[in-house]
Amino acid sequence: TTRRAIFDYWLYYPCPGEGEHPLQSLPLPSFEDPSFDPTIDPRLPRPRQCRRAIYRYEYTTNIGSKIPLAGVKVRARSWFKTRTALTDAQGNYYISFFRNQVNYSIKWERNDYDIRDGLLFQAYFTGPKKKGNWNVDLVSGKALRHATIHRAAHRYFYQNIGGLVSPTIFPGKLKLAYLDKKGKSQYWLGTWFVFPTLEIRGIKDDGTYWTTNAIFSTTIHEIAHASHSNLMGNIQFWQVDDLLIESWATAVMWSITRLEYNERGVADYDVPSRTLDLTKKSYSAHRQWWNNTFTKNIDYSPIFIDLVDNFNQTSGPFDHITGYTMRNIESNILTDSYGLTSLRTALQNNKPSGVSNADIDAYLTYYFNL
Repeated sequence: TTRRAIFDYWLYYPCPGEGEHPLQSLPLPSFEDPSFDPTIDPRLPRPRQCRRAIYRYEYTTNIGSKIPLAGVKVRARSWFKTRTALTDAQGNYYISFFRNQVNYSIKWERNDYDIRDGLLFQAYFTGPKKKGNWNVDLVSGKALRHATIHRAAHRYFYQNIGGLVSPTIFPGKLKLAYLDKKGKSQYWLGTWFVFPTLEIRGIKDDGTYWTTNAIFSTTIHEIAHASHSNLMGNIQFWQVDDLLIESWATAVMWSITRLEYNERGVADYDVPSRTLDLTKKSYSAHRQWWNNTFTKNIDYSPIFIDLVDNFNQTSGPFDHITGYTMRNIESNILTDSYGLTSLRTALQNNKPSGVSNADIDAYLTYYFNL
């Protein structure tokens, strides 16, 4: 949503420093030139007038912009021959010429991940049988959700993520299951061969679909769990407190989703005035409204976001720390952090310039007292 200021009218008032004046007690009009007022004796001296512009604001929400899909595997099949191509950054692809009609489709997979339609079956988008080019906009239903999950996974594995590490899944690929139903998206620890590693749910409790930026950020959140586990090893990951597990995935979600939408022209994607994609302010990407009254989501805290951002909390912990980077936290702090005590030690051992041990102690006291 963008805000545009539109001029409405001039507000006139006596200029500062004019001193006492017999006309200053008289009402002055706000909309018209004050030099003309038949109720004022024109023989009296008049104060010098100042004015300021009064604006009204119009808000525009753009929910229909099409986003080019990069790295999509497009397939063209004629009898027993299948040719494939990957789309470029503009969503374009090239498949060499077939003499006859071909069956077009999209297979939602890459070398490092594949997307499931439900828990078991590979996700496809079935296109037409035709001769010549196939162009398609994916604008609704499962196709839009599969495309959005692909967009998030493609960024996490193959594009700029601010220096963070993409997970290495062995054996096989990261399996992301899309379920067209209500429920909690989740990460299943480890890789379970034919079964999915991640579940992404597409429908809110009220029966409506999550917006695409919500699907995108949720996918990033769940992949961040896989990356965290990959960095520490499954056994060590099991020992990490849920507060750190969920708060780190929340920070990665905030960081990468902000990158995605900043690059697409939404410069203020994470400003605190936005509630963004979700239904409660406690869920918003930057967690500025998080506090311990939201007991259901106590683990999804801003504890790592606050180390990086420049916003103080509206409620909850007093955030006056900044200067850490997501890359530094992942490389030097995350793998040594199992709970608040070990996190405090790791933060103090890797603190940026301008941050003291006392600052870190003061900030973490809030979490120790939850």
